[in-house]
Amino acid sequence: DGESRARTHLSARVHGDIRLVPVEDVRYFQADNKYVTARYEGGQVLIEDSLKTLEEEFAERFIRIHRNALVSRSALEALEKTADGRCQLKLTGINERLEVSRRHLPSLRKLMLG
Repeated sequence: DGESRARTHLSARVHGDIRLVPVEDVRYFQADNKYVTARYEGGQVLIEDSLKTLEEEFAERFIRIHRNALVSRSALEALEKTADGRCQLKLTGINERLEVSRRHLPSLRKLMLG
């Protein structure tokens, strides 16, 4: 039953080398066209997995906040409203904010309120 266990590291090609990124360091995955960016505290890498695959494999660690983004449950820091009324998520250890879609807001709020 080793199949059901999620990976502990993601592998990414960086300038012809293979870089291993610990899944626990990943703050979020974001899809853009056919690539997915794995953003971690030290930088980011492109990986070849689909968001759907990552969501299924790492369901316990990541939550979907948008059709193009999965975030680490352990990195959730704050939910902020923008001037135009949209919601953005602040994650620990990184500066950028991620947009939360209306569809995924209720489950995220519930998770953050515990």
